[in-house]
Amino acid sequence: MQTLPQEEVLALQSLSNSPQKRNTRLSALHQLGWPLSSLAVATNSPKSTVNYWVKNSLPDQNQNQTLKPLPSPPSPLKNSLPQPQNLRKKSISPKVPPHLYDTIRELSNKSRRYRSKTPSNSDIAVSNRKLTVLALNLRSQGVSTADIARVAGVSYRAMAKRVAKGEKSAT
Repeated sequence: MQTLPQEEVLALQSLSNSPQKRNTRLSALHQLGWPLSSLAVATNSPKSTVNYWVKNSLPDQNQNQTLKPLPSPPSPLKNSLPQPQNLRKKSISPKVPPHLYDTIRELSNKSRRYRSKTPSNSDIAVSNRKLTVLALNLRSQGVSTADIARVAGVSYRAMAKRVAKGEKSAT
C-alpha cells in the first residue's frame, strides 16, 4: 500500500480540529491520485469515512497558503495492469458443422423427456444415446462443449454432464 509522507500525516493530524480544512486537503490529495486507503491510514479513520469526507468537501481558498504543497503520489505499481503480451489468447476451436444443427436439435428435444425408467428400446432412450455419442464425437474433434450446448439448446452445465457421463461409460 502507498503511504503518505510523514510530514503530510502530521499536517492532516493538525487539521483534525478543522474538519472543513481537513476534508478539503483530503479531497485535494485524492484528486492527485492518492488512494482512499492511504488517506484512511493517515487520518486513522475508516476508508468509508474518508470517502464521505472527500465527496462532501468544500473548496477552501485559504488552505493552500497555510499548508505545504501537496505531495505527489508514488508511481503506480508495475504489475497493476496486465501487459499486452501477457493477455490470454482466445483458443480457436472448430465449430459444430452446420449440417448437424437440425439433427442435434431434434435429438436434444427428444432427450429432454428421457428418464432413468424409460424403456431402453424407446425412441426417447435411443435419441438420448445418439445425442451423447454425437456430442462425444464432436468433442473428440475439438468442438467446444459450449458450442455443442448452444446448438442443442441446453445449458453448458447440462452438456458438460452428458459428455462427462458418456466418457465415463465409454471407458
